[in-house]
Amino acid sequence: MAGRKRSKENQWMPARVYKGRSAYEWRPLIGGTYPLCSLDAKQSEVWKAYEQAIKDFENHTTVEGLINRFFVSADFAELAPSTQKDYRKYAKKIIPVFGKMTPDRLNLLTSGGTWTFAE
Repeated sequence: MAGRKRSKENQWMPARVYKGRSAYEWRPLIGGTYPLCSLDAKQSEVWKAYEQAIKDFENHTTVEGLINRFFVSADFAELAPSTQKDYRKYAKKIIPVFGKMTPDRLNLLTSGGTWTFAE
């Protein structure tokens, strides 16, 4: 079964972008609504805002994004400089391997201390 067709005036919009009450909105598959720009924006501005929203969203939903958010947090700033240095060193090893994954795909088996991946 195919989804609903957009009206001709809205076919230019990116996937999952809709006109809200006061702004164009992006609604990702996992839920939520993210305003992009006002309704009087040009099509190119809507596409640019959409691409930026996708980039920001992906950045915050990956292991790398979570690590980067921790590095700019107040909790990290309160740590001793040597601990901060160690955490950055560990991150350089973790990010190339797990950086693009979503955190819900990682499980640490505490008994064996080995990493497994959820299917």
